Amino acid sequence: MRWDIHTVILILLSMFEMWMCWQVLYWTVLEKQDLKNWRKVMIWGNIIGLGILLGINRRMIYFSHIMFIFSVLVTMLCVFLIKKKQFLFIIETTIWYLAGIAFLDFFFAFISMTIFETDFYRFIYYTPSKPGAQIILLLFSRGSVFIVFRKIWKRQRINLEEWKSWLAVGCILLCVLLRGYQFLLYDMATGIKDMHGWSAAVSMLGIFVITGGIWGVIYRFKMMEKENQTLLVKEEMMRQNQMEMKALMDQNQILIHDIKNYLLTLRCYAKEKDWEKLNRYLDELCEEFRTNKIVSWTHIQMLDMLLAQKKQEAEKEQIEVYIEETVLGNLPFMEREICSMFGNLLDNAIEACQKVQGKKRWIKIRTNKQKNMLCIVIENSIDKKPIEKNGELISEKEDKRIHGYGLKSVKRIVEKYRGTFQYEIQEDFFNIKIIFFNLTYN
Repeated sequence: MRWDIHTVILILLSMFEMWMCWQVLYWTVLEKQDLKNWRKVMIWGNIIGLGILLGINRRMIYFSHIMFIFSVLVTMLCVFLIKKKQFLFIIETTIWYLAGIAFLDFFFAFISMTIFETDFYRFIYYTPSKPGAQIILLLFSRGSVFIVFRKIWKRQRINLEEWKSWLAVGCILLCVLLRGYQFLLYDMATGIKDMHGWSAAVSMLGIFVITGGIWGVIYRFKMMEKENQTLLVKEEMMRQNQMEMKALMDQNQILIHDIKNYLLTLRCYAKEKDWEKLNRYLDELCEEFRTNKIVSWTHIQMLDMLLAQKKQEAEKEQIEVYIEETVLGNLPFMEREICSMFGNLLDNAIEACQKVQGKKRWIKIRTNKQKNMLCIVIENSIDKKPIEKNGELISEKEDKRIHGYGLKSVKRIVEKYRGTFQYEIQEDFFNIKIIFFNLTYN
């Protein structure tokens, strides 16, 4: 391989490396669609300019910490000119990416030492006489990162801002390790220390595995914490909803209690033959009773009020709601559990119907109770089949991590009362069936 071809390939690899850096920034901190033309020119100037400089530098030496620092500073400056906010986050993201690439370069370099041994210095490290080997090592690093990122980029945009403190700690540790392994690589390449490439590579792999494990535990803990917070918020919303319905129930009781007074007033107007006031008063009463009227589908006042509320919400979205009348009588659930179970299921059904275009929107609610067995069936029209993975429904919302807790709350209640939760997906409708086989009553 001739030197000029070697340099061109190194420049192209370095450009590819910087292009991936900007993809990471798009995925975390920048809005690509909002970039103006001059910003795009600046970005490509950074990719091409640093690519050329890095490629020429790597023709002379495998890794230069001065060039590494220069690349970080120039990239951070470009991003800062594009977006002045979140600068600390920008610094952390840029260092993490570039340091990670360098870390992989060292890892593959240590492995190659076992092949080239004392020839590593002249073959790869300094003005390499075997440029093909150097290119293969650099290609391994960047190819590995590209394979990982390609899978990540297919997912939703990630928000790492809440991890800024952890990222900062990680940046410091990564830079310290990078500097330490750079000295070790130089000492082994120049013969100052004995070559133990495999030992160094294994130590790097061990650090990677331990660090990844720690990050995995921290991430899982944070997700569980966020999940618990979300569930608490939903339960609080249900509690408030329950209080509102209780207030409405009290209002209905007051109306019933006041019927005697309404009748006396109507009788007075009739005796006085004041038909105008009588008609106006009747109109006011009709409006008040129409507004507060609750249909009794289940004969459980709290549930009937919830169904009426959700039916009203759905009909505002041109969704037809069919509720099968069944006398359920006494149930062992707490009122907040009734609100949570039916409220979450109907919220999901309404949301699915809102996405239906050009077809009839509908929701059907059926309940059936026989002795200690209770069956709840909720069907709704759908625009397209929801996504499934490992028997679980996957949210199509932007931030999947903080959605789907409605069904989790429902399943938690079903498990508490030893019921079964099933769903069926057809071409144009979705069906959820919950069965409690042996309800016990206090």
